Amino acid sequence: MRRQREVAFPANLSALRLRPWDGVTVALDRVGRFPARVTGWRLSPDGGVDLSLAEEDPSVSNWNTAVDERAAGDSPSVVLPSPGVIAAPAAIAVATHITAAFWAQGVSWSPVGSAYLAGYELEFMPASVAVWQGYDGALGATAASVTTTEPTRLSGARRGA
Repeated sequence: MRRQREVAFPANLSALRLRPWDGVTVALDRVGRFPARVTGWRLSPDGGVDLSLAEEDPSVSNWNTAVDERAAGDSPSVVLPSPGVIAAPAAIAVATHITAAFWAQGVSWSPVGSAYLAGYELEFMPASVAVWQGYDGALGATAASVTTTEPTRLSGARRGA
């Protein structure tokens, strides 16, 4: 890909000795000298041979065993993102609001940037109940308020896509 010049070269009949993939040197005043390969030829109507040439430099395909070869164990490992691992929110804040009528616990968190995150889940457990209960708020929200009349524990999780 580093050598991309192509030349249509009108030659005389002595070019019939060339076959596709033979190496030649092109020397033109406007572009200078460069090595090329014959990629095709055809007989021209005026009695010559039209060559199709593509630039080629031997340094492109030279093989140096000291530089170009290494043991299979020396290859760097590729680390792909794991859809099962999603970072925790950086900041979580819990607030308890007490009024004469009820208690409400509010929780808010910073959003997590992940292509694998579908949303958040929030669970709560009032002191009088021994089972976690799911909060049915929006999965994309970054804040929730749980209305309760007693001390309540909160738990959150991230849901993968």
